[in-house]
Amino acid sequence: MIKELLRFREPLLIMAEAAQVWLEQVNRIAAIDSKRAADILGQQIELPAMRIESGVAIVPIHGVVAQGVSGFEKLFGVVDLRDVAAEIREAEADETVSAIVLDIDSPGGAYNGTPELAEQVAAASKPTFAFTAGVAASAAYMIGSGADNFLASPSATVGQVGTVAVYQSMAKELETRGVAVTVIASDSLKVAGHPLVEMTPEHFDFLKSRIMQATEVFRGFVSEQRPTIEESNLHGQFYFGSEAVKNGFIDATAANLAEVVQFARQS
Repeated sequence: MIKELLRFREPLLIMAEAAQVWLEQVNRIAAIDSKRAADILGQQIELPAMRIESGVAIVPIHGVVAQGVSGFEKLFGVVDLRDVAAEIREAEADETVSAIVLDIDSPGGAYNGTPELAEQVAAASKPTFAFTAGVAASAAYMIGSGADNFLASPSATVGQVGTVAVYQSMAKELETRGVAVTVIASDSLKVAGHPLVEMTPEHFDFLKSRIMQATEVFRGFVSEQRPTIEESNLHGQFYFGSEAVKNGFIDATAANLAEVVQFARQS
């Protein structure tokens, strides 16, 4: 469970409330005894995969996104960015595919791997379309913004350009319980964000700088791909589809995925 829990100490391109639910799910699985965990790992995990309809490759991105997703995470529908990248490459290589549609319903996820996938979408040689009838926020929006065309249903939620990370210190709580903890590190910043060390202004500034580095990559990519978005709208806002068109986050609204696939087929 180390890899899964460490994700939450990294910059996350995700809706804050979704990050909390994700963390709660991971902690719930971590509490299961070893026999139950073995049974869970033995289950066949099948997440939605790419399908081709009349020459259009439909690549689903349904759920929180991360890179190098484990079986534990897939049980809760976490999407591996590597799987999405592989499916896009497969669609690019398939001579029967004329266009690619990203079918998105995701609150975002991890920063790691997201810029690379977004760049892959932007560099695709075939026409690309992104569509959401649910949510395309944060990392999911960054990925979708690389498509040639971005559409959403009028009631869909789109946007939220920004980065978040959550650090929880247990140092004071343990102290009140009479538990003495000694953490020995070579340097102060080595323990920045460590749950057993109280965060100092130096730690905060360092961790905030990482958040802002990720945010600048995010904002820079979206600004390049969708230059009509005003800079003032790149600070965490999200909009319903109908309003997202006015603010430049998407190109148009569409009733459903079938309508977008038909549009892609005619492109």
